[in-house]
Amino acid sequence: SHNPTLRIYENIISENNKEIEKIDMLDELNTCCEDPDLIFDRFYNNMTVKEIALSRGVCSETIRVKINKNLSKLRLKMAKLSV
Repeated sequence: SHNPTLRIYENIISENNKEIEKIDMLDELNTCCEDPDLIFDRFYNNMTVKEIALSRGVCSETIRVKINKNLSKLRLKMAKLSV
């Protein structure tokens, strides 16, 4: 019932405390993130870093780094779009 784009947007904002333009997040995730599923699990399914790490068989630090990398790309893309 909840709009996935809005939910991902709100969760990313609350975690990062930075403005990201409200655009079609799902579209952007798929086009500019190396690992859209990761961002989807973290911010739509509200999985913890630890849960994602366990499900993928890697350490939490790996997931944390990947999330930050994907969010940086997302932020760059948002910044370009809002110019």
